[in-house]
Amino acid sequence: MRRLLILLSLSLFVASAYSDEVMKKSDGTTKNGPTIVKKRADESKNKKKTAAIEAAKAKEIKAKALEKEKADTNAREQEHLRYEGRTTEATEKISGFNFGLIIVGVIQAAVLALQSCLLWGTLNATKTAANAARDAADALPKIERAYLFLEGASFSTTHSTIQSIRDAKGNLSQIHLCGVDLRFKNHGKTPGIVKEVFATVKSSPVSSEWGEARECSLEPIRTVSADRTFTAVSHQFAISHTDYESTQRTGTPYILVFGMIVYQNVLKRECWTKFCWRFSFREGGWRPTIDPQHNDWS
Repeated sequence: MRRLLILLSLSLFVASAYSDEVMKKSDGTTKNGPTIVKKRADESKNKKKTAAIEAAKAKEIKAKALEKEKADTNAREQEHLRYEGRTTEATEKISGFNFGLIIVGVIQAAVLALQSCLLWGTLNATKTAANAARDAADALPKIERAYLFLEGASFSTTHSTIQSIRDAKGNLSQIHLCGVDLRFKNHGKTPGIVKEVFATVKSSPVSSEWGEARECSLEPIRTVSADRTFTAVSHQFAISHTDYESTQRTGTPYILVFGMIVYQNVLKRECWTKFCWRFSFREGGWRPTIDPQHNDWS
């Protein structure tokens, strides 16, 4: 019961205190009405001022952001320009280097062409020199070799003497025995070594005849020095008295001596000279025939 009284007392006390407080608030609102309105107006003004300040700050921040963006844009443009400048400079350098390479290539091509021309000229000069050396080597034996030619001929016997002979059937005929001295001269610059000399004396209706003059072998001379002569004596050959007298009267048939001399030069190369001469009673001696086939040499 006691507790109940205490609780009741506390409840009344709390209700009384709450009532007093409500009354106080009501009295204060009534008494301080203009102050609250003014306070609220100040607070609204302060809010607007704060909003304006914040708007100004935001605008300033935005302006700074725009300025920074502009500065960044300018910086990027400047960096791009610098990059383009460096790229252009590098491109120019590369172009200059490539142009230099082209110039070097042109110079190398020119040098190569010049070297080719020089090499071609050298090869031609070498070929010319080789040909000249070969021609000189080929010409040297021809220039320095021996050249033996028949220089003159004469009868070695009294060819005018008439002799009578009988053939195998016993028929008598008159002949003239003719031997010929053949004088050869070495017109070369080196000695010639005579191997063989062949000659035949006969009457012939043609002015030149060589054939195989193997009917008589003349005594060979071992060596004939340069610009020296030697004489080879032939055997005696029979010419009929009728041909002999006809030759004296009319000049035909011809009395011919023809043959060949075979010799070696100092290089041991075999050479030969053919000859065909005719005797003229009118001119009183032996003369070469004009037929080159029977007056030839190697």
